[in-house]
Amino acid sequence: MIRKAQPEQAGEIHDVVVSTISEIYPKYYTTEVVEFFIGYHSPERIREDISAGKVYIAEENGRITGTGTVNGDNIERVYVRPEYRGKGIGSAMMDVLEGEILKDHEAVVVESSLPAGEFYRKRKYVQVKHMDYPVENGKILCYEVMRKTGKAGTRKNGLLDAVRLEKVTAENVWELLKLDVEESQRSFVASNRVSMIEAYTSITGNGYAFPFGIYDHSTPVGFLMVGYDADDYWEDAPEIAKGNYNLWRLMIDRKYQGRGYGREAVRLALDFIRSFPCGEAEYCWLSYEPENETARRLYRSFGFEETGDMDGEEVIAVLKL
Repeated sequence: MIRKAQPEQAGEIHDVVVSTISEIYPKYYTTEVVEFFIGYHSPERIREDISAGKVYIAEENGRITGTGTVNGDNIERVYVRPEYRGKGIGSAMMDVLEGEILKDHEAVVVESSLPAGEFYRKRKYVQVKHMDYPVENGKILCYEVMRKTGKAGTRKNGLLDAVRLEKVTAENVWELLKLDVEESQRSFVASNRVSMIEAYTSITGNGYAFPFGIYDHSTPVGFLMVGYDADDYWEDAPEIAKGNYNLWRLMIDRKYQGRGYGREAVRLALDFIRSFPCGEAEYCWLSYEPENETARRLYRSFGFEETGDMDGEEVIAVLKL
């Protein structure tokens, strides 16, 4: 059974955490890092989280066998007693914690230790950032920030699985060319006509372009385009373009803005990019006007980080794939 923890259970939860770290982590980390983990998950910190209603426990025959904590859109402190591993307790705990987070958020974030990485990858988490944290004696704690987007039908924006990307073809190109943004947004995004021309010239210049319509059922609601590397005509391509993917273009028609289609389209685009249609790459990058705060907030929520570099007059932001 999985339920919220009570304050008097802080000591037993701490024992679960310490026993797991002590047995598993020395295979992956130095003594200094192991001791840091144990100190970080102190009884006091666990007790504070219980008081805030953040901590969950798994029980069997009155004994706590596992624990996990919800903190905003983050899942933290997921541990299962070593003797209970392989019984599905960790997966059951994650199901509960993810369900709680996705009631109010569109994605779940974890900070994965080295031994937990494969577990999270099997649950469809993807790495968004590698972190190195210094501890005592100059030793380094390495971990990964990972993210998992909720299923479309379960999110607050109410979008269903019918939202999809459809390749641009002779049949749908004309309806996609009719899509347009608000007049005040035209300085931020090129028209779809210009995007189609850019796709054509990229392909004829030994480059790669993947233009898509964004559809809700049979209704076109927007357009996006993915690119890879740099074509022969792009003489001033930024360094990040070489050997990497980019989310080249994204627009949502003015009639359909404010409904979550842009966020859903980015998710689908990243799914496509992570299929590596042109081969594996380390990064996805994109650019936007410095004053386009809407784009900045959207892309930042997916883990894109500004590098300080520019593509012409646009700010470059990068996501590690």
